[in-house]
Amino acid sequence: MLKPRTLQQRFALFLLLPVAILLFGIGLAGFLYARGALLEEFREATILKLQRMAHEVDMRLGEPKRWLEMFGETPGEPQVGQVRGWLLERMRELQGVVRVEVVLPPPGEVPPQHGGSHMGRGWRGEGAASSGMMAFHRVGIAEVTPPRYDALVNHETVGIISELIDLEGRSVGKVEVILRFGYLIEHIVADDRLRTVRLFLVDQGGRVLMCTGPRRQVLGDTNDPLEVAVVREIKEKPFGTLVGEGSPPREVSGFYRLTEAPWSIVVIAPGSEILAPIITFRTYYVGLGVALILLVLVLIRLVTGRTASAIREVSKAAEKVAQGSYSSLPVPRGRDEVAHLVRSFNAMMAKLEERDRLKQAMTLAKEIQQALLPQRAPVVEGLDVAGNSIYCDETGGDYYDYLQLF
Repeated sequence: MLKPRTLQQRFALFLLLPVAILLFGIGLAGFLYARGALLEEFREATILKLQRMAHEVDMRLGEPKRWLEMFGETPGEPQVGQVRGWLLERMRELQGVVRVEVVLPPPGEVPPQHGGSHMGRGWRGEGAASSGMMAFHRVGIAEVTPPRYDALVNHETVGIISELIDLEGRSVGKVEVILRFGYLIEHIVADDRLRTVRLFLVDQGGRVLMCTGPRRQVLGDTNDPLEVAVVREIKEKPFGTLVGEGSPPREVSGFYRLTEAPWSIVVIAPGSEILAPIITFRTYYVGLGVALILLVLVLIRLVTGRTASAIREVSKAAEKVAQGSYSSLPVPRGRDEVAHLVRSFNAMMAKLEERDRLKQAMTLAKEIQQALLPQRAPVVEGLDVAGNSIYCDETGGDYYDYLQLF
């Protein structure tokens, strides 16, 4: 067990060490709080950016869906064929639309039952749409299909399908709007702020529909812990952020689910770049904190060192007094306890020196007085002669002597 022997060791153990631990603890707590606040701000900013991206994609997907809903809500009047024909033309003119297809049975052919999947090639075309338009009751959107490769236009597309149902509830055809997939994500790809990050558009199973950089099939197929965690999270939450391993984390990620399609936008960025403000703050905070702690410790060391030095000088002077040396100590400036202690010690030392001189004088007087007294009693036959002088102090005022008169 450590046992401090000197005053400086006690100062270091019982004052400097607790203060250092306290300052370090306060600094660490402050840094963790600030780091948490910055991370929370990063999460909110990331979610807002992804939300804006997803909102843009939803708007581009939602526009043709609204036209299809108008197509399905057209009243069953004699002019319904002309109205729906006009709606089809407007959908073909929408930005990003590659083509609009209407699949209908030939005139006189019995349509398949509702929910059937068979649609012959002879059912496709605008002529069929014109001849069979009066038989439709309503049009509804079945689903938003994932991107698929279309050999006719040589790029990925998204198909929005609206099933056509007659008055008896039987499926009589469908209207399919084919969108250019690049149109849906062109605002994301063109964002210069995303040049240094990895961006993915994935479905609920983690299948990659679009990505920047090398082509990927499934998110997490490289067994990256962060990607695996993202795939797990997008199945349970509509949006969120994840921080990878390391300090600072090697990578951070955010995801946001679209409203108009079962897809999620995922961004994975280098932690050192995204969390640069936090890392910079940590560097400055730690550097400034260490400097302040050292400054406080130095100031405490100077104050306690001055006190310990003064006490040490007084101790050495006391040892010299014990040896008969009465040299005074230099009085430090100020009116604090240390200066008062040195002044009191110098005054005490002056008094001790004065008393020592007086004692030496009294001792000398005692020796002289004792030399004046008879050293031995005379021998007288038939008498016992004795004499003695006892002083209450070092010297006395009484003398005696033996006088021989005969």
